[in-house]
Amino acid sequence: MRRWESDDEMLELVWLAVRDSASLFILGWLGWRLLERWRVPAASFLGGLCIVGLVQVLGFEFTNVPTVVKLVLQIILGTFIGLRFSRETWLQMKEMAWPVLLVSGWMLASCFVVGLVFFRLTAVTPITAILGAAPAGLAEMTMLALSMDADAVVVIILQLM
Repeated sequence: MRRWESDDEMLELVWLAVRDSASLFILGWLGWRLLERWRVPAASFLGGLCIVGLVQVLGFEFTNVPTVVKLVLQIILGTFIGLRFSRETWLQMKEMAWPVLLVSGWMLASCFVVGLVFFRLTAVTPITAILGAAPAGLAEMTMLALSMDADAVVVIILQLM
């Protein structure tokens, strides 16, 4: 456990963490509202991405956001995905076992082939290429990219395309 020189140093770090986290939330909310007004698809996701990216390009950095924020967001996303399952979902999956296996196998094979081609043609890491080529949800692939230290921005752009 880290020891601080003084209580003032600890309070300063806590203040910076709160300030950066609140700033990100407010910027994301403003971006969502702006893109929603312009009727952009996936405005809630893209709004935060665009406005925070723009602010960082302009020179502002959010270096004091606690790592626990990413963990909390992953837990929330996992919970929402879990809420989609029900007893009927399991029964439907049992009925469609062979078509699901066939389609899943085809999608995985195509994902790895497209990811390999993208990896060979660009300077991205293999995991970034595979996650970018995977046929999945934008939020899910973004969180997976963040947790696997892949280039989340590249994955988002590829998923949007």
